[in-house]
Amino acid sequence: MPEKDIAKRVRVLASDVRWETPSGNVRIDVLGLDADGRLVVGVVVVDDDPSQVLSRAMTQAASASRLETQTLAEMHARHLRRMGQHIDEDVAAHRLVVHTGHALDPLKLAQTRMVLFTEHITPALGTTVVWLDEMGLDIALQRLQAYEAGDQALLIVSRAFPPEPMTEFERIRPRHLRPVTPLNPEFTAGPASSEH
Repeated sequence: MPEKDIAKRVRVLASDVRWETPSGNVRIDVLGLDADGRLVVGVVVVDDDPSQVLSRAMTQAASASRLETQTLAEMHARHLRRMGQHIDEDVAAHRLVVHTGHALDPLKLAQTRMVLFTEHITPALGTTVVWLDEMGLDIALQRLQAYEAGDQALLIVSRAFPPEPMTEFERIRPRHLRPVTPLNPEFTAGPASSEH
């Protein structure tokens, strides 16, 4: 999803969402709705350990995939009220339908997309995201860059993966693999034959 299309295609439903379940507390950093009717979970990366980052991202995406349409409308209404727009759940639900152009499909909502927002992309995180993408998981990386302009702070968000064109991430995975030559020739032989 190109960065120039994010604001146009994805409507933010809620941010810093927290609720309790029988299995524990749940948190979603940013929850959005794509124009194609799929949920988008935005995860703010605060550490460089890919296992922790991706575990948190997948947990948030899985939690979002179980949300019902009415729950999404309630979350969006609360989000808008915090921003000063005093609307009820029915109006919020209608806005979601207008955004997608059709009634929300629970099956499509369950196909959650993941977007990781990070300032630094380590080779380990980049390699893991590339592999998950190749395995069919809908995941993307967005790079955050903070600047100061006078007395104002600017936050620039740019797409890192999938890149266009493939550059940085092509270098962190092998393109041509050579067969490994065993150090001991006997390992290349078939099953050992018994001597009589």
